[in-house]
Amino acid sequence: MSRRVTAEEAANASYAELMAMQEAGDLPGLDGKPRRTNADRAKNYQTRREALIAKLGGKCVVKGCTNTDLELDHIGPTRDWRASDKPRWVRIKLYEQEAERGELQLLCGDHNKRKGKPKRRRAS
Repeated sequence: MSRRVTAEEAANASYAELMAMQEAGDLPGLDGKPRRTNADRAKNYQTRREALIAKLGGKCVVKGCTNTDLELDHIGPTRDWRASDKPRWVRIKLYEQEAERGELQLLCGDHNKRKGKPKRRRAS
C-alpha cells in the first residue's frame, strides 16, 4: 500500500524520486487531494455517459429501431463546439448541458451516420 508524501518530503526529493512517487500514486495534487488518473477520468466519463443515456431513454429515437450501439446526437443545425476538439471529460459536461436544454437525442450508429451524411444532388 502506498503512503502519502508530505510537502516537505516532496520539496527535498530529487526529480527521479518525484517521478517514482508520482508513479506510485503517493504525490497529492496541488489541492492536497490525490491526483486523478486517466483511468479515474475514463471511469467517471463512462459512468456519466451511461447515466445520460438512461436519462435520454436508453434507445434510438427512430421508431422501431432496436440497435444497441447508441450515440449522442445534437439536435439542430450547429453547435458552438466540436467533439473532436474536446477531451471526453469536457465533452460529457457539454453533452449534459445540451440534454438539459433539450438539444440532445440518442441515435444508433446507423441512423446517426445517415443523419449526418449530406444528400447528393443529381446534376441536371
